[in-house]
Amino acid sequence: MGRVIKHLSLLLMKVLLIVLITFGLYYFGTYAFDFGRQIYSEEGMTAAPGKDVAVVVSEGKSVKEVAQMLERFGLIRNAYVFMVQERLSRYHGQIQPGNYVLNTSQSGNTMIAILSGHTEESGNKET
Repeated sequence: MGRVIKHLSLLLMKVLLIVLITFGLYYFGTYAFDFGRQIYSEEGMTAAPGKDVAVVVSEGKSVKEVAQMLERFGLIRNAYVFMVQERLSRYHGQIQPGNYVLNTSQSGNTMIAILSGHTEESGNKET
């Protein structure tokens, strides 16, 4: 009788472990998919026309600091997504200090281009 209980409890533990691993993989998979979708998404926080927000990028600010500021101002959803977008963009390492007017309807990639001074919209730069 004790052997049967031991085998059943071992089987139950294995099933529980498989269920936990399955839920973990599902959670990680959906998180990774959503993170990747956000990186390549061209949607802003709000639909056009959006809301203009004045932003000041100080000399020596890191991409992480800029991303956290944009997230705080409601211009982007996730600072880490913005940092990856900047890293993958052709404007990597080119964010310039200055005063900018960004819009909540702009994508992260558009904001990176504006902050780097490489777009027609960079006329918004007021340095």
